Amino acid sequence: METGEAHVLVRAVGEIDLGTASLLSDQLTEASRAVPSGGALVLDLAPVDFVGSAGLAVLLDHHQRLAAAGIALRVVVTGGAVARVFEITEMASVLTVHESVDGAVVG
Repeated sequence: METGEAHVLVRAVGEIDLGTASLLSDQLTEASRAVPSGGALVLDLAPVDFVGSAGLAVLLDHHQRLAAAGIALRVVVTGGAVARVFEITEMASVLTVHESVDGAVVG
């Protein structure tokens, strides 16, 4: 977890599936506590190879929780299998998706 002036950055790695989704959820919960008022939580999925339905559920759950707290969730997806999953599931119509961490930090 990295903190900036108006954001907190979480980098996920590997696979986000039934066995690891709860770990991501815990990281996002912890990171959300450090986000400055009116700031954003940036989740970098660029190093992620796979996101399953359990991972998508975690993202949607935290998106709703953060929005209720006035915190933006910005997700970085750069391509590959993760981008394909986001395309098929239309996650980009629900989540704010960026192609780079720099773009997500700026908003």
